Amino acid sequence: MTAGGEPVALDLHLVHSLVKHPRRTDWWERGRSAPVRGALTGLEVLDELDDPDARAAARRLFGDRLVVNLAGTASIERVDLLEIAKGTAFGVPRDEKAAKGEQIGLVLVATSSE
Repeated sequence: MTAGGEPVALDLHLVHSLVKHPRRTDWWERGRSAPVRGALTGLEVLDELDDPDARAAARRLFGDRLVVNLAGTASIERVDLLEIAKGTAFGVPRDEKAAKGEQIGLVLVATSSE
């Protein structure tokens, strides 16, 4: 997808999920997964997509969201995230949370470049 002729990229920010006890930070190097929280940002560019069909599809998926707050797990090979729903105790404004059952999910899987 392009906007103004330039490739579009959204930003995904991930942080270690808050924990109540000390936790090793090398979990990914040991092949384990761990809780993470994150946010998909930069969605305002979707209104500027060059292709009207892509723009309409993006708006159907994201609605009027400007940020998608996510929670899930991550490992060196895979990230599984689901949008934080209303009623979930998490420090983001209620209007940035999705209705239960209407959350956006995101799965990232590492692939070999060979």
